[in-house]
Amino acid sequence: MKKLFAAVSAAVMLFGAVSGFTACGKEEDEHAHIWNEGEITLAATCTQTGVKTFLCTVEGCTESYEESVEKIAHDFTGEWIGDENGHARKCVNCGTVNSESESHNFEEDAERYVAATCNSDGEKVYVCRDCGAEKTEKVTERPAHDFTGEWAGDENGHARKCVNCGTIDEKNTHNFTYTDIGADGHKEVCTDCGYGSALSAHEFGEGTVITQATFNKKGEAEYSCVCGHTKTEATDYAAANYGEQFTVSPDENHAWSYGKADYVWSPAENFTFTAATDTTDDAWKIGNSEIKAGWINADNNVAIGYKIPEGVTKIKFDLSYTGGGEDPGRFDIRIWRMAPDGTLQGNSIFIGKNPDGGKVENSGEIETNAGETVYLIFFHEGGWSQVDNFYYSLTNITPEALPEE
Repeated sequence: MKKLFAAVSAAVMLFGAVSGFTACGKEEDEHAHIWNEGEITLAATCTQTGVKTFLCTVEGCTESYEESVEKIAHDFTGEWIGDENGHARKCVNCGTVNSESESHNFEEDAERYVAATCNSDGEKVYVCRDCGAEKTEKVTERPAHDFTGEWAGDENGHARKCVNCGTIDEKNTHNFTYTDIGADGHKEVCTDCGYGSALSAHEFGEGTVITQATFNKKGEAEYSCVCGHTKTEATDYAAANYGEQFTVSPDENHAWSYGKADYVWSPAENFTFTAATDTTDDAWKIGNSEIKAGWINADNNVAIGYKIPEGVTKIKFDLSYTGGGEDPGRFDIRIWRMAPDGTLQGNSIFIGKNPDGGKVENSGEIETNAGETVYLIFFHEGGWSQVDNFYYSLTNITPEALPEE
């Protein structure tokens, strides 16, 4: 029953408010309110409700009542707010961000493109055409190194640098060639990169004869190094080699002479040289003795002489032979110097050999003068003998250079 009463009372009150049937503040003056159309006394916004106030238009009545005015909708035309997932606009009035976000509309900004290099990634920049949000992507496909830059080299090899980043290519072996630096030596220089070794001395091979040496005149030879450097040096005097220069053709200008020595022992040791005049195809003959290159037969003694040329004051002799024959008794050799007038100079050099048929080798030095003849005289006590493999040479060792002819 109480509930029914309360419901009826509420309905009456609502009817009174709408129809304006209420008191005016005076107990004796009750009338029905007549409300105006109302006035917005607090404007509604997107964040708060507004207020509309109604006034009673009955004269003398001051009664009023209020009604709420609904919030207005947000004006989502403000600035964009975005993250990696999307974007939405702010309300221009309150700054509230629209809860309904949109996907970005990305487009590449070609002007901000950074190309990848051989040692670094590139970059693409994308900009949302709506909100201006940006994202970047790496360009990971790198171009190959451009190994056309300067050479880098050491003693183990060389490689080119990348012109873009300086990275050094795989090392290759040097392609060395010699470079002539001059008299001080040469370097090995790589024809590709220019790397050079330390300076080293020239390595000269056997010389090439330019001017042939003679017994009384030094020759000249050119020596070449692997780098191409050449030098010219004087060669020593040539040897007067009996085995090489033996000739059976009579020639008054020929330095060698062949014959026999008639020896006397008292009152002083001396001999008389008699030149051989008979020849065969390869030998000189005098009596029963025969002289040829590398071989001598003699019934008693035989002599070979060499005339010393102008300017020679000292010679070296080298002698070797093998004795033998049917009667290999004792034989010996004497070496004498004889002046043009037949006078012996100094003492003889004696080289003896006992009868074992073995090899004899001997060498020494002789002071001499131009025009003298150095004689090699073979003796044999048992009569006939044979000297085989006979080698005899004279070499000028005069220290001073001889004048040009």
